[in-house]
Amino acid sequence: MSKEEIFKIRFNSFKSIYGETLTEDEIKSKVNWIMEKESHLSKHKNSINIYHYDFLISKKELEEIGKDLSKINVELGHYDQTGDVFKTIEISDIIIYLNNPVVMGVGINMLTGILMKIYKTIQGKIITKLIGNKRIDKKVIFEVKIKGSQNKSSSFKIKGDFNDEQIDKLINKISLISQKDDEREVNSPLNLAVTYRANSETGEWEEYNLLDEIKKARELKRLK
Repeated sequence: MSKEEIFKIRFNSFKSIYGETLTEDEIKSKVNWIMEKESHLSKHKNSINIYHYDFLISKKELEEIGKDLSKINVELGHYDQTGDVFKTIEISDIIIYLNNPVVMGVGINMLTGILMKIYKTIQGKIITKLIGNKRIDKKVIFEVKIKGSQNKSSSFKIKGDFNDEQIDKLINKISLISQKDDEREVNSPLNLAVTYRANSETGEWEEYNLLDEIKKARELKRLK
């Protein structure tokens, strides 16, 4: 699909959302702005893409990470989420997308070190997020998403307070857990993605199902 075709699809989509509040020129500017940000993402098979905010990871830090990754023939892409509007506060603030072959490759020690470095850069920080038309203060949520074979994937989310020992332990376990997930048999499309969250009490990863969590929350609300 050409850049012009992508622009047209994006423009029509944005027009259906913002048509009553923005002019066509403003919509065009918004689409161009987003497409420019997306142009920094890598489509290479051996790549890592970091979704971030410019006040959490600087350009200099991204350049240093890119140089380190180039030593193991991994390409770095990035997307600056600054200015984007989200509908939920639970969207992660730093998301690192990796291909499973990259994680399992010869650069595993360097990659683990980079993940730790990124996390410790944003550890304990508070950011103000725009949710709809409200501003909400929240702690930074860190997430690693790993693409496996046959559309399988693993996600690891860290939210809350953890000490350095817990963080080192959690991040060191990501590659092993994702490898086991990639080797598992899948009997339903609903089971292709596995999601984990860090437990601050045990310092371990625990698997959870978002849909189940939503159902539980609704049931508790109903019983109150």
